[in-house]
Amino acid sequence: MRFPHLFRPGRIGALEVPNRIIGSPMERNYCTAEGRVTQRYVDYLAARARGGAGLLYTEATYVDPRGKGRALQMGLHDDGLVEDFARLVDAVHRHGGRIGPELNYGGRVVHPAVSGLETRAPSGVPYAGAGGHVPRALARDEIAGLVDAFAQAARRAVDAGCDFVGIHSAHGYLLSQFLSP
Repeated sequence: MRFPHLFRPGRIGALEVPNRIIGSPMERNYCTAEGRVTQRYVDYLAARARGGAGLLYTEATYVDPRGKGRALQMGLHDDGLVEDFARLVDAVHRHGGRIGPELNYGGRVVHPAVSGLETRAPSGVPYAGAGGHVPRALARDEIAGLVDAFAQAARRAVDAGCDFVGIHSAHGYLLSQFLSP
């Protein structure tokens, strides 16, 4: 067999996974405008778990509405979203899969027309891919607030029964913006 470990159980820290097949965090935009999980999203990820994926990420899941980059993107920015998110988690668990969100805040790559809110980033550097608007630079207390927003979203994921939490810090989103000149 070319990949002898692919279908064997494994561990990631304390998390046991049924196999080494991972569904990466791809934007699906199957949620409501408020970031709420829909039945379409539940069915989509449940089908992947039923098909044998051992570990599934949700799409980039915004932790604050100002960081929402897509019209129908998943959110975990409010306690009112936990119940529907838990339905998604339960559906994946019923098929033996493990699941967790990829927490995200878009920063300068977010166009304000998507969220209807002011775009904020580490500095006022425009991003051509989001229309070239200039985001407002975050104040220190706002940075602390975003740290808390990530923590609260992680808590909500745990409350929903998630097995792990990922943090998106690549592709030009907020956390990578702090590392880029």
